[in-house]
Amino acid sequence: MAEAEAPNRGKRSKGERKDREVRPLECAASKVSGDYVGFMPEITCPHCGDVVKVGFGCELDRVISCAACGGPLCNESFSRKARDIKRRCKRLSKRVDSLNALIGRVDAMSAPADGSRRRLLHALHPALANPQRMIISAAMGLISRRVADLELELRVTERSAYYASAWFRTTRIPVAPDCGTALAARFNKSGRLYLDSAGCPPADQGLPGEFRVFSDLMEECLNPQSPLFGCLVLPNLFFPAPTFSSWSRAPLWEQVDVVLLARECACIIEVKYWRADVFVDLEDGGLYIHRTSKGRGLGSKRRIRKIGGVPYIRLSSLDQNAAHAKAFRSACGRYSEDRLFEATLFVGPKSIEGGTSGFVANRYVGAFGKDDRGFISAFGEARRERKDVMPDEELRALARRLIVANGDFGQVRKLIHGALFELRRMES
Repeated sequence: MAEAEAPNRGKRSKGERKDREVRPLECAASKVSGDYVGFMPEITCPHCGDVVKVGFGCELDRVISCAACGGPLCNESFSRKARDIKRRCKRLSKRVDSLNALIGRVDAMSAPADGSRRRLLHALHPALANPQRMIISAAMGLISRRVADLELELRVTERSAYYASAWFRTTRIPVAPDCGTALAARFNKSGRLYLDSAGCPPADQGLPGEFRVFSDLMEECLNPQSPLFGCLVLPNLFFPAPTFSSWSRAPLWEQVDVVLLARECACIIEVKYWRADVFVDLEDGGLYIHRTSKGRGLGSKRRIRKIGGVPYIRLSSLDQNAAHAKAFRSACGRYSEDRLFEATLFVGPKSIEGGTSGFVANRYVGAFGKDDRGFISAFGEARRERKDVMPDEELRALARRLIVANGDFGQVRKLIHGALFELRRMES
């Protein structure tokens, strides 16, 4: 038998070096996948208090139920419990305030502490010289501990409401303390769940806007009186970039914030969570914010442009969403070009100038919120002008396929995409 050829331990070829450089990324991806994709959060039922575990799910409009009592684990149930906890906390806090005032009056009455016995008791322990104050302080301690327990229960309820939502079941993005950032789920005064990204890295600052758009559109899709009734909303999808080249600066994936699917047409939505004065230039496709607004990269003079004598900075372009739409059409293959729309929605801007009142050349740009329903009306009109291209069963099958094939569970693809982009930047 011929002697086996000794391995080449000399200089490696270019292809071998490239394979070796990719291996650390594969290891990092598998580690992140183990941390987040396999993460099974525990949900505390708002009805019976039992602990329920929720896995991956593609049925966006399906409400999950508690295995013990059968109660629905929906936002209304968690919101009702959160409001009850807040009411109890408020009542207890008022009782603490009244006890604090009572302690002040007791201290004022016992201020002139004369006599050797009182001075001796005060030297041993201040509470012994005033037993009334000791009793009130003990009651305040019990109430304060009860308030702390209720606040902890409120945080558990908010996390459970988030983990039971369709957003988490499809994105698998965890919140604190189950993630490495300060991303938190909270209920506002009106009982609506929202994400708080204060203290989060820049890559996660836009998640509250995406979550809000997804949640509001989901409500519209389930409302029989809404123009979006029967549509499906898909969050945080990554589609392969059609123009990708391994040694170019082109992206590996096109990240789409929200996809709105209907039987008649579809819409690719780019969400901008910019709390600033926004100017949209439809001619050059530029998205600008006021120069005094806080943000990243605002010191770059080449981006500054004066609009009406006011300095603005170009942060993005409408071409970004056009690239998303191209990647979606290539991956989906069910919607023709005239049935595919693009929307750039601004959540919570101080002001916006230069948007559109409807779809212009299949493109919509404007604010989105409780009082800004221009996009919902525009997409409803686009649906009425077109015939169905598929029945409901095929639409649901398409949504499941897109979530499984292009979902970014735990932001794994986002991390790999960022690492590859950094490698290309270092090589150039």
